[in-house]
Amino acid sequence: MFLTTDYWEEEIPIDESIKPFGLTWKIFSKSDVEALITIAHQHGFSLAQTTNIPPCSEKPVSWYDKHYTFIALAFIKQA
Repeated sequence: MFLTTDYWEEEIPIDESIKPFGLTWKIFSKSDVEALITIAHQHGFSLAQTTNIPPCSEKPVSWYDKHYTFIALAFIKQA
């Protein structure tokens, strides 16, 4: 499974009234991604490559006056 999502190391709060495409919006933080990896592991998925989450240094994405980047994760389903 390949997953990409909005990301910034520290939490970026989003006003609940912002509903892109009618959906809630969340920029995942490092702790969110770590929790996601733990939950995936509990359901039989592991990261395709074990690595540390790199520190954030640039904010190439700007939307709704929020500035952040993306993270990409690849998981493998364990037999």
